[in-house]
Amino acid sequence: MNPATSPLRNCWIMKADNHTSVYGDKKLDTTIEIVNKELQTAGSYGINLNMQHTFKPDEKLSVNFDYLDYNHKNLNDYNNAYFVDKAHSYNATHLQQS
Repeated sequence: MNPATSPLRNCWIMKADNHTSVYGDKKLDTTIEIVNKELQTAGSYGINLNMQHTFKPDEKLSVNFDYLDYNHKNLNDYNNAYFVDKAHSYNATHLQQS
């Protein structure tokens, strides 16, 4: 019997700040801010078993068993905001994805 295993664990974090200014008639019209936080985790493991039995030189029985488990999580957090000007409107949204 020849057993083999293959574990894997991966994790990374990202934060992005995006700022945009929109001008009209050479004047600042709108400011847009987007903040994105992301956490990704992934993991897997595999097991492989191989067995072979020889009954006679020309008679063999082989068995191969494979198992693979995989999971992936991608958590996102978005904060979106835009400002038309200080005296008028403001809008903000908060989105989460898992």
